[in-house]
Amino acid sequence: MPGPPPIPQDVLAARGSWRAKTRGAMPCVAPGAPVCPIWLPTEAREVWARLVPELEALGVLAAIDANALARYCVTWVRWRAAELALEVGGSTFVAKSGAPRPRPEVAIATTLAAALGKLERDLYMTPSSRSRLVVAAPRVESDGEKKIKKFKLS
Repeated sequence: MPGPPPIPQDVLAARGSWRAKTRGAMPCVAPGAPVCPIWLPTEAREVWARLVPELEALGVLAAIDANALARYCVTWVRWRAAELALEVGGSTFVAKSGAPRPRPEVAIATTLAAALGKLERDLYMTPSSRSRLVVAAPRVESDGEKKIKKFKLS
């Protein structure tokens, strides 16, 4: 669909927006770390192990995010392999005609970098995506009523 993705209802409510009341109930997912898929390659598992604690500390991770995070890890490993090939072989080669041509890894690395950028934005892994992130702190009981303490991550 064209345009920016819709802002979740709880984020709108945390911002104090009147639009939070006009939307129907949106699905709510309990936060928590997803389980690493067993099919994930070893190098991708290392990326997973590095990212999950950091994303969990931000409070943006849920069990349902396992597939997106797995795609990110596999894509990162492939992008890094393409970049290593470029470091070793350079970004061009000489064709049979004698003209310099870009190596195929240049296009591969560019395509994978674009995919990584989209996944990083979706998983709040870029500074700009984190600047728009509002997370509610755990509920605290005070004087018999529950209150939510709000803070903005930047």
